[in-house]
Amino acid sequence: MALRDSGWEPKNAEQQEATGVCLGSGIGNLDEIYETSLVHHQDVRSHSVLVEPMLNM
Repeated sequence: MALRDSGWEPKNAEQQEATGVCLGSGIGNLDEIYETSLVHHQDVRSHSVLVEPMLNM
C-alpha cells in the first residue's frame, strides 16, 4: 500500500530489491509500548510512569 500510495513502481528486479519502506509512529517507540502492555497485563503497578504522558504527546 505504501508503494502504491507513493506512485513508485520498480521497473526491474534490481529496483525491486533496492526498494524499501520506512514505517514510523507518532506516539513513540512501538517496542516500548508493546513491552509495557505485556508488563501491564502481569501487574498494573509495575509499568513505567512515563508511558501515559508519552502516549498523550
